[in-house]
Amino acid sequence: MTTSGGVIQANFDAITGLAIIIADGFIPTNKASGIDMNGSSTPLSEPEYRQISDFLFDEADLLSAMDYPAWQQLLTDDIRYLMPVTQFFEVGKARHIGVGTPYFDEDADSLAVRIKLLSEAHLTSAENPRSSISLMISNVRGNKIGIREYEVKSRFLLTRVRPAIPEPYNLAGRREDILRTTDSGLKLARRTVFLTQSIIKSPNLSFFL
Repeated sequence: MTTSGGVIQANFDAITGLAIIIADGFIPTNKASGIDMNGSSTPLSEPEYRQISDFLFDEADLLSAMDYPAWQQLLTDDIRYLMPVTQFFEVGKARHIGVGTPYFDEDADSLAVRIKLLSEAHLTSAENPRSSISLMISNVRGNKIGIREYEVKSRFLLTRVRPAIPEPYNLAGRREDILRTTDSGLKLARRTVFLTQSIIKSPNLSFFL
């Protein structure tokens, strides 16, 4: 299909049967995964998607169980773990995430210290007795960004109940990860956590997302 103002191609999606209109200068995108269909990034194969999803779901089970030493084994030596503060601005103005001091800005060494504190009851009272935590992961999307690395996005909902406070705390948001293939399987190389809310009612952040 063409127009006098320029060339427009009409292709048909083999699955949905819907026409995909491609105009000059427009780069089509797979809306489900956010992947550039012209080839600047590589879509995940079905086995890769299943492997990544299984990794995130297994990781969520470890985080829900607060088994942080086991979770630590899933991290690369150059891990970077970030959780910036969410800030909101008036309509029409830029919305900035990560302005000011973040909740977390960790590397392998600082994470090791946190994990040791949270894993040994005599070192801290923040999790003694422990909270009850449920971490759910959904909306997993990703693409391959190198021979060994994947860029992965997901959504999360965490519910936490403190021993002395029966009312649950909920945290929701999204995560942007870099996963890396190693000789021992997938590992987490980078994670940035973006919270939906700007005010956290939980008395502390003695857990990971």
